Amino acid sequence: MGQLVRKIRWGTPEPLPGWNMHFVTSGDAYAFRLRDVRDPCGFAYLSDESGVIWEGQPIGQRAGIVPVAPTQ
Repeated sequence: MGQLVRKIRWGTPEPLPGWNMHFVTSGDAYAFRLRDVRDPCGFAYLSDESGVIWEGQPIGQRAGIVPVAPTQ
């Protein structure tokens, strides 16, 4: 793990080869997404100021697109 951390290029859009970082801050809040751009499924890690790190992929990659219709 230590070798990987030493290879991270902090403050760049591509902190590791093949990974894209999106990071936003506002006051005491922040959110980030670290996405594997080589993965056709769009795998990513996400987190915010809560400190919980989530694994995710876009909706629709597993079971097809879920249609959303307005309720009447």
